[in-house]
Amino acid sequence: MTELGLFIRKEGINANIVFDEFQEITELKNSSIEGVLRKHIQEHQASYFFVGSRRRTLLDIFNQKKRPFYQSAIIYPLKPLPHEELSAFLVEQFKNSGKKCPRDIAAAISEKVRHYPYYAQALAYNIYEVSKKIIKKQDIKTGFENLIASERYGYEAIVQGLTGSQISLLRAIANDPASKILTTDYLQRHKLSVGGVQYAKSKLEKFDLIEKHNDVWRIVDPVFGKWLAMF
Repeated sequence: MTELGLFIRKEGINANIVFDEFQEITELKNSSIEGVLRKHIQEHQASYFFVGSRRRTLLDIFNQKKRPFYQSAIIYPLKPLPHEELSAFLVEQFKNSGKKCPRDIAAAISEKVRHYPYYAQALAYNIYEVSKKIIKKQDIKTGFENLIASERYGYEAIVQGLTGSQISLLRAIANDPASKILTTDYLQRHKLSVGGVQYAKSKLEKFDLIEKHNDVWRIVDPVFGKWLAMF
């Protein structure tokens, strides 16, 4: 960080520095790392971006009063892509690659992955590989199956790091999104316990694996959710 500061001053450049998956610094054993980074960053003539996928952990870094980065950054959530714009983009990209993708098919691709940039690109690629000159509805199904097959090793790694009660709740929410997951009916339907759900919910929220969206609990990652529902 010292050398980075010297480089910025020497070159006289407008530097924009990005830390991807910044919340991972919380996994380091050195508890002073946040303070060290903050000390250097506030002396640098540069803009810093702190990006991460585990929103709860990332927000805690900047919102907890006792932590060095408290209120040191502007919070800017990255939302899914606009549906109409993504659909139009997919149509255009297939056209540029020599294939015709009807607008309704492009819209279905966008909806299938909940407008996530990475999955939209990955699914479109898999569909392109299995389709002919005109993209058809069946191509979405086949492409999605291939997408899940390519992603499953990462999903298996996530599940291996969870407890039995956490996996049970994940699968319950994947198969049955609901506004209330502590009702007797929901617990009995998925063979869950009150204590197990309360503990698992807290952990899964912290891991950013589940969220409450429009008053309904759901899996954050839409394709991971589909994979969970298959088993």
